[in-house]
Amino acid sequence: MNAGCCLARLVMDRIGERWTMLACQEIAAGSRRFGDLKSALDGVSNKVLSETLVRLERDGLIERRVFDSRPPTVQYEMTPMGTSLLEVVRGIVDWSAQHGPYIEEARRSYENLELSAVG
Repeated sequence: MNAGCCLARLVMDRIGERWTMLACQEIAAGSRRFGDLKSALDGVSNKVLSETLVRLERDGLIERRVFDSRPPTVQYEMTPMGTSLLEVVRGIVDWSAQHGPYIEEARRSYENLELSAVG
């Protein structure tokens, strides 16, 4: 297997995680504090959000900025690489909007065929 395929798998694994792209989308709208992200991402736990942000920072998709204040203020911002990834993902979202209904119809047809083969 070539290195490009392995790297693609790593990227696809990252963007396929439940909260990754939702967090990136929020951060892309402007720098965000942890609490702002927590409020915007209904259902995410503090632990999972924290882990997601650490992975995004580690991968270079977001930047964590700490401001010298009492208490310290932390904000998250997209990096240029993270912003470029969002542009690619927007293409996938657009494709999904265009083709999603056909996928749903194909699934229904497949399930109907499976049911008729069994019955």
